Amino acid sequence: MYGLLCESLHDFIKESYGDDVWKLVREKADVRLHSFVTHQVYSESVIPRIAMAASGVTGTPYNELMNSWGVYFLGFVGKYGYDRILKVLGRHVRDFVNGLDNLHEYLRFSYPKVQPPTFFCQEESATGVTLHYRSKRKGYLHYAMGQLRQMGKQFYDTDIHVEVLSEQMLGDYSHVTMRLNFDNSAYRYIMKEDEEEQDILPIASDFFFEVFPFNIVFRQDMVVHNVGSGLSTVFPDLDGKKITDAFLLARPLVEFTWNMIISHPNNLFEIMSKEPVKRERNLHNRIQNSDYENANRSADVDVELMAFHSIIEEDYKDANSANAMESLGDGSRA
Repeated sequence: MYGLLCESLHDFIKESYGDDVWKLVREKADVRLHSFVTHQVYSESVIPRIAMAASGVTGTPYNELMNSWGVYFLGFVGKYGYDRILKVLGRHVRDFVNGLDNLHEYLRFSYPKVQPPTFFCQEESATGVTLHYRSKRKGYLHYAMGQLRQMGKQFYDTDIHVEVLSEQMLGDYSHVTMRLNFDNSAYRYIMKEDEEEQDILPIASDFFFEVFPFNIVFRQDMVVHNVGSGLSTVFPDLDGKKITDAFLLARPLVEFTWNMIISHPNNLFEIMSKEPVKRERNLHNRIQNSDYENANRSADVDVELMAFHSIIEEDYKDANSANAMESLGDGSRA
């Protein structure tokens, strides 16, 4: 849990209830820190302890407190300039909600260890959307609901009524289905555009594979039928295997199945190899000493080598790279 969230809760309690209440909350929650550093990682138990203590001290129901904190958070992040990012997530509410996962991917540049929830829109109509919310953290539903309501009011001047349809635990994460009811007139406009005939330029598969050397092609049976030239350098035996045998699905928080993949067209998918990436110290020499049929093939290998460097996060020109490799743990090799 990053300090940005902890500090926002700290500020919310102080501004809403005063310094004396914050002191009591801090003592009851057994939190010795007076404030938090935004980019520092804290224990996952800090926020639940503070929220429960604040609910007990102020007499405010826990869910109501979390909802109010969610509303407050959107104004709080404006201090750090993140409100400018939120404002450009979409022209309409539907665009904003569909882009929530992409927003969290952007934030990973500043907060690399962030563990964000997953949002997935379904059953959209002119009166709203059905939103699926999945998170490994428990107790944050009303916090997210407060954020969604405030987002509509602050950025789109739209009232959003949030109705929770179901809430269940699936494995180690919580899955909540909610209906966001609002004036979704933009949906009619998009539907009209989709109905209009559009010319689509054909792209040959060979050209596609050349442009995207890290592609993986698999079909409904989840068996890999093609691996890009860049990726095959790192995973030479991937072709013909089931993608689920070689990779785990890190994001979004859904089952790694064909139906789940095709039903999440607006989500960015992140997969992680089950086995460690092989780091051959003599890879550079092996490629340099190989015979190539023509200059184009040589250029392709150079691209593959650069790709390999980027994946293992090593610079083989550095004399200390071998030592650096030894110091990396297994977690960094996937």
